[in-house]
Amino acid sequence: MAALGLYPFIEGGRFTVVGVTISGTEPNLTGKEVFRYRADAQEDHPLQLAGLMGAFSAALGAIAPEAIVVRSMDFSGRSGGLTVEKATKLEVEGILLAVSRRAVAKVEKLRGNDIALKLGTNKLTAENRAEAIFASKGLREVGAAALAALELANSG
Repeated sequence: MAALGLYPFIEGGRFTVVGVTISGTEPNLTGKEVFRYRADAQEDHPLQLAGLMGAFSAALGAIAPEAIVVRSMDFSGRSGGLTVEKATKLEVEGILLAVSRRAVAKVEKLRGNDIALKLGTNKLTAENRAEAIFASKGLREVGAAALAALELANSG
């Protein structure tokens, strides 16, 4: 059984989405990066979003996860309101959720602390666990989302 974690982020003014799967059972979990999409700077914003939708729709069939968790932004009272960057991340999250739900019944959008709650731990421990599975500091957030997706897949 494979579970998919997705993490959209902004880098260099463009959005990127990374997807990783986790499969297996404790203590023998294995992780793998299966999707990466970076918006084309030469395209306008609506075309970038359409490109993501098409690329993710095409990739999702081959990945065939049993559950998906989209890692959402963490908000705090000091977040400074809605910026262009935050609005873009929300748009990307919406596309990922819509495409995911068309293909997979178990789909959730979770912030870092919500992922930790689903895993019965704290955010730092969840991300450290993901880093150990993927052997990459750069996949901490998306890896934790994949762990939460595995928990979702295994739940009723």
